[in-house]
Amino acid sequence: MGRYLKVVLQVLIVVCMVDGMIDGTLSVYAKAQSILRNLLYAAGGDVALPSPRQHFTGGVGMIVSPQNRPHMTVGPEGRRGPPPSSETPINRRILLLGASQAFGLRIGDDQTLAAIMQQDKPGWEILNYAAPGETLPVHWLHADHLTADGVSFDSVLVVNGLIDITKLCFPPPTQLGPHNAFRRLYDMIAEKLSPPSLSPTACATEAVAHRVARQVYDDMLRLLAVADARHVPMTIAFPPVLYDHPASLRSHAGAPQFEALAASHMPAIRALRRMIAEGDERRIVDMSRALDSVDRAYIDVYSHFSNEGSRVVARHLEAVLP
Repeated sequence: MGRYLKVVLQVLIVVCMVDGMIDGTLSVYAKAQSILRNLLYAAGGDVALPSPRQHFTGGVGMIVSPQNRPHMTVGPEGRRGPPPSSETPINRRILLLGASQAFGLRIGDDQTLAAIMQQDKPGWEILNYAAPGETLPVHWLHADHLTADGVSFDSVLVVNGLIDITKLCFPPPTQLGPHNAFRRLYDMIAEKLSPPSLSPTACATEAVAHRVARQVYDDMLRLLAVADARHVPMTIAFPPVLYDHPASLRSHAGAPQFEALAASHMPAIRALRRMIAEGDERRIVDMSRALDSVDRAYIDVYSHFSNEGSRVVARHLEAVLP
């Protein structure tokens, strides 16, 4: 009996050692990836940076946590990037709200919509409080939270709408239990051998797509109604997306993930574009075609802007702001 127990203990020791070695290897691999990504970005490469850390705030939801990482600076209350130079007098303060496209996910501080607009427009201060994952109905809650903390602004720019469609039309990723090193290794191997199934959802049907678009458009109108009640000028821009971008259609044709995302999003996106075009609310701007002439406008399959894409969108926003 003692001999068998000894063998079992030896096996457990070997398993723990291997588990620790895999954990260490994965950690070193992730760190090396991060270092290489930052070096390439610093050298001018169009490289996707890591996602920011976020935390839950009651009454608002998930906002970006203060952090100081290579090419990503986030101050108190989740403001992205440094303020403009104190040498330039500020004559306009615009609160920028939105999700990951407005925040500048995957690109550096100096390439975000807010940073480019500030560079182009001396005297403008763009307060980038966008938060990845934030939907339209949350924006005024977020604005009230900022106001209570002493953040002042004279107008609001919302760049959003795509994440609202995503959350209504595309299934969330499967939530797995706690991972140990072996589980992560198995998942990595399984992902290589069999990519996750990404099938179109019910939003691919015309009737559901129309209902989703109506919900998003009505949320935009409600935002504007609150802005009117508070006498705050607001502009809402529906951003361009990867899924009907001419160059991306050529480069991603046949890719399963791209095809699934396009099939689940585009019916609702087209319906929303029609509502914006047919509506009489000129403060809602459809920017869908802003990036058609840019070859590499996006940095990933989720429609996050590349450095060049961000610059072009920023200049379109400058043109539509009153």
